[in-house]
Amino acid sequence: MTARQWYVGPGQQPQTIAGGYDVAYEDRLFEQIGWPADGYRLFDIGHFLGDRDWFDGEWESNCIFVPRPLLDQVGGMDESFSTAGGAFVNLDFFERMVGTPGVNLVTMLGEGSFHQLHGGTTTNREQYDEREDVIRSYEADYERMRGRPFRVPSQQPHFIGSLRPQAVRTRARRLSSPHFKAAHLDAAEGRPSRPAPVPEDLRDEFTDAYWRSGAWHSTSWLGHATHRAPADLLAYAELIWRLRPDWIVETRTGPGGRALFLASICDLVGNGRILSLEAHPLGEPPEHRRVTYLRAAPEVQSTVGRVREIVGEEPNALVILGASGGSDLDAALANLVPLVPVGSYVVVEDTVLGGHPAWPGFGPGPAIVAQKLTQTRDFRPDPTLEFGIVSFNVDGYLKRIR
Repeated sequence: MTARQWYVGPGQQPQTIAGGYDVAYEDRLFEQIGWPADGYRLFDIGHFLGDRDWFDGEWESNCIFVPRPLLDQVGGMDESFSTAGGAFVNLDFFERMVGTPGVNLVTMLGEGSFHQLHGGTTTNREQYDEREDVIRSYEADYERMRGRPFRVPSQQPHFIGSLRPQAVRTRARRLSSPHFKAAHLDAAEGRPSRPAPVPEDLRDEFTDAYWRSGAWHSTSWLGHATHRAPADLLAYAELIWRLRPDWIVETRTGPGGRALFLASICDLVGNGRILSLEAHPLGEPPEHRRVTYLRAAPEVQSTVGRVREIVGEEPNALVILGASGGSDLDAALANLVPLVPVGSYVVVEDTVLGGHPAWPGFGPGPAIVAQKLTQTRDFRPDPTLEFGIVSFNVDGYLKRIR
């Protein structure tokens, strides 16, 4: 029997720490709920660990109840995991318990284990790249010890218990708590006393509301519609400044405002050209000396040769993939990702679609494609490019690391 894992705080601790969450902030949260008088009020100031809810599968728990005979048969925590932080020792224990034939996984509804700040080697590491490197070293350590990669055990969970009002969370019904707002305000003046992370639920609600408002359709550049969130355009400008790519290959030209914006930033840095791919562009996109429009479908294999004729064999490219259905986007990614060298990026746009949190009816699409690319271990997300809380490309800025 297991309890679900929660973070204390306004979101995922590896991200909220970078936004100003610290022990002092956390202590104020505990004071506001009167801890430890009513343990269930931890749900008021907590978030599920990862993009989870009560009814998702499990791969780990910090609160596991097993019969003594099972421990005697399978063994407890494996002391061979000697890396600082324990590496995958907890995941390994869970896998062995749940993966034992004849064992049923029972999950308690309305109960949880809560992860405080403690300076841990992974969850509380401030630098995202360093944290990812540590996790990858854990993966390699596990594979060396077990002779195979870690895999989530097959499971058919059984649920017991009930959900108290504070604990009601699913992807369809997120709850934001006023405690996160009060915790970082100066009591005398009612203004922030230090930088504070945006609560995850508030961010998702705002992103969904902004997407549904359609206001982003009015974003334009030099009179030409871009149909992008302004924060993402700023991220593109930052990428061009950092990378100085020789080519930016974008798909879904639309009215051409995005291509014109990219070309304008290339003018400012003095380098770069844009190749915009669209089988059926809307109207006449704006002309610019740095922009080449190619009427071709990026998901079609024959397009690859035409692209290579224009950009060359080693184009030092930045690739921006406009949102489309899952299969087309998969194919476009496969065709264009070889253009991206180590250190450059693939940007998968509109990863918020498909219920992440916007437009659930869109179905599988950008977010799934981005996840698949990171699973190759050649790319990792770069959340530092998700400026503010209005990015439509959450986990979609993918840096090539090998």
